[in-house]
Amino acid sequence: MQNIALNLQDEMGLLRQKIKYTLDIGKEIFLVTDYAGYVKHISEEVFDILHFDAICMLSKNIADYTSLKGKDKFKEILELVNQKPQEQLHLDSIELKCKFNENHFFDVLVCKKELDEGNAFLFYLLDVTDKVRAVEKIDTLNFELDNFIYKTSHDLRAPLLSVLGLLNLIEKDENEFEPKGTYQKLIRKSIERLDRYITQLSHYERIKNEEPKIKNIDLKSTILKIIKDYKNLYGAEDVKVLINIPEDIYFGSDPFKVEVILNNILSNAIKYHNIEQTHPFINVQVKEINDSISISIADNGVGISDDSLESVFKMFSRGTHLSDGSGLGLYLANQAATKIGGSIKIRSKVDIGTQLLITLPNLKITS
Repeated sequence: MQNIALNLQDEMGLLRQKIKYTLDIGKEIFLVTDYAGYVKHISEEVFDILHFDAICMLSKNIADYTSLKGKDKFKEILELVNQKPQEQLHLDSIELKCKFNENHFFDVLVCKKELDEGNAFLFYLLDVTDKVRAVEKIDTLNFELDNFIYKTSHDLRAPLLSVLGLLNLIEKDENEFEPKGTYQKLIRKSIERLDRYITQLSHYERIKNEEPKIKNIDLKSTILKIIKDYKNLYGAEDVKVLINIPEDIYFGSDPFKVEVILNNILSNAIKYHNIEQTHPFINVQVKEINDSISISIADNGVGISDDSLESVFKMFSRGTHLSDGSGLGLYLANQAATKIGGSIKIRSKVDIGTQLLITLPNLKITS
């Protein structure tokens, strides 16, 4: 069977030119199966790509290694080839399991060959995983860009239109009973909203394009500064903030990105505290775990529903109907964490509270 397989492999080499994108650089696998899909021969490259030993795959059904739903689906493919033995079947982006890492995608060329031992099916597989991942990334970026343009145009115009409307009222001066300063306060509120949104847009650009700049960071001072910045929010004075950071923790990272993370999470905890709670609180706990820093920020605020929780880190997603923000806060926090090699996890229950667990690599600079 080995000699036959090698001869077939040479023959398949001529046929594979018909596969789309063969000029792309990619790793290849050649295999031969019987009519039912059981492997009779497979090239050694399978170990380099999928980390399965070629010998161990012999007599196994190739369908067991695919993302196709079971052997019946794979058998349908073989039957299609069997119906037109003079033709080759081309399949795009078939997913194969990888022993250790993420699955790989292959463009596949299948043809039938009659042998003395019975019918055989020849498979030529070209690894197109990088191309598939790149397309997925482009699709994601295009989706984000479309949303970004739509939401940005809307959210930038909204406060400006509010200001224009208020200015019209002032110019008409028809409402003599409006308390002095009311219009000015409303205009200030709209302008501050616009300023926050423009600030977030600048943060978005810096997070995406600016390489991390590592410095040692005083976490406690950073957190206290953020809390102070939001002390004038309605009800903020009622929220008790508990901070527990061991004195012997030294932390290094990108100050800008860390502040973006903490600012967006802490500001949410303050803004969306539960006014019906007798003792609203925010509890910040910092721990050093191996070469990472773990920051837990928990509150007993209004919480987030299960439906909203699934998309809370997506662009323009709002975690609660009470939100009047841009929906960029947690998205930016998560992007900033990812950019410096960290992660953010969240759990929340409506009317119970929310906890966010931030894990960041500790890149402290020692003198």
